[in-house]
Amino acid sequence: MCGLSKNQPFCDGSHKTTRDEEDGKTYEYDAEGHRHEILDILVSADTLCWTDIPVMNLDRAIKFYSAVLGQEVTKMSEAGFEYGLLPHEEQNASGCLCLGSDSAGSVNKPSQNGPLIYLSVEGRLDDAVTPVTSNGGKVLQEKHQIGPHGFRAVILDSEGNRIALHST
Repeated sequence: MCGLSKNQPFCDGSHKTTRDEEDGKTYEYDAEGHRHEILDILVSADTLCWTDIPVMNLDRAIKFYSAVLGQEVTKMSEAGFEYGLLPHEEQNASGCLCLGSDSAGSVNKPSQNGPLIYLSVEGRLDDAVTPVTSNGGKVLQEKHQIGPHGFRAVILDSEGNRIALHST
């Protein structure tokens, strides 16, 4: 049986279109039989792959982010380094809460200045903003639209970091 045939279980010669495919590349064929190379199918297309969020009090920060994200932040310890692992699935971008230094060992402290990290709270932006103040944070900008890119609210976390919460 030919796996490419549109006339299963019989071969219609479709496999001949694959003769000049390059080794190590992946292709897709559209309805008209035109070939398209698929790039980076196993590598994430996300630019952000990891973030270290500096904290002064790890337990307080874990409580804050667990409440805001609506998912448990897991307290971890490896090779004498204690941190809070942000929730994520498989190879999705994520990060951790770092006490005193980042994961590279550089001294790092919470700040309202510098890069603005966006954390996804998809479909629950209002619910995510609600526990901010009761968990030691502050809402800097209420929920607002950011053009065609969805909505965000900008907050200060319990440690003094400026963070954006995002949802479409």
